[in-house]
Amino acid sequence: MTAQQRDTTATGLARIVTESRLRAPQARVVLVDYLPMVGPATVPFEDVPYDAASIEALASVHAELTGVFADVAERTGMELVLASQLGRGHELGSASPWIQPLQPIYRVAASPPFHRRDEGGRHGPSEDYHRAVT
Repeated sequence: MTAQQRDTTATGLARIVTESRLRAPQARVVLVDYLPMVGPATVPFEDVPYDAASIEALASVHAELTGVFADVAERTGMELVLASQLGRGHELGSASPWIQPLQPIYRVAASPPFHRRDEGGRHGPSEDYHRAVT
């Protein structure tokens, strides 16, 4: 992620926060960053359809996005739930991943990538999210 991409992403997220506050001034708005997709247990071409360099690139983008959420939360005074931390150990390739497996591009329409699995919703981050924001 370039510096310009990071700034554009942060600006857009901050705009969403600002607009949410304007539209619902009494609402509690909480930012939730992204679950990690890949981790130490992710095996190239087995757990994901990518090589090791691509896995590193995905991890790098995730780290950048995690930083964007943290920066925007600090700058806007918003609460932040760190799904990025809660999901550690539940990346693709782990014993209990919390997101759908990555699919080759031609299969994306049938099975969207990067979405939470039912297991993650029932037994995973939702309970942690609830504890974090209550």
